[in-house]
Amino acid sequence: MLYSAATRLRRSGLSQTGDAATAVTRVGLKRLHVGELVRTDALLRGCGLLRSLDEVGVQRLLDEAVARRYPQGAQLRREDAGERPLLLILSGEVALLAGAGGAAAEVGIARKGEVLGEEGLLAGGAEALQAVAQGPVDVAELPLAAVRGAAEASPALAHYLRSVHGARAAACSEMSDFLGRW
Repeated sequence: MLYSAATRLRRSGLSQTGDAATAVTRVGLKRLHVGELVRTDALLRGCGLLRSLDEVGVQRLLDEAVARRYPQGAQLRREDAGERPLLLILSGEVALLAGAGGAAAEVGIARKGEVLGEEGLLAGGAEALQAVAQGPVDVAELPLAAVRGAAEASPALAHYLRSVHGARAAACSEMSDFLGRW
């Protein structure tokens, strides 16, 4: 039976807590680099982040990526973390929540091929959204320094990240307006 690369990644035994992983993922008897995983998946190859880069830029960015797995309900963005990486979702879905604690409201869902953490690059400050795994989620962590360098070299990448950030900011504003009416 043939499995997709994402299925192989899920079955590979990559850390369930997101605490320990390497840039190379063990798949059965073969080791799979994040770049290989992306190249074998049409949706990931065609995602906005990678489409906005040339082949050399994609290779450089994926060479620095680290694969992580998060279980259902896990917070993907920890408050105690230092400089947080940009996350490329390899599989699964992530709920994006605005607000804190019990007052948090879902403003969207991020899926395979989408990124999280773009506001750390653009706003330079704290993230406005919480990200919670809606089942097992595999991500590629992309160091912010590498993404900054790629964005400086590629106006298309900078535009893509600004558009993602703008859409999420608009969703937060709409949700805030909606909740403010009640």
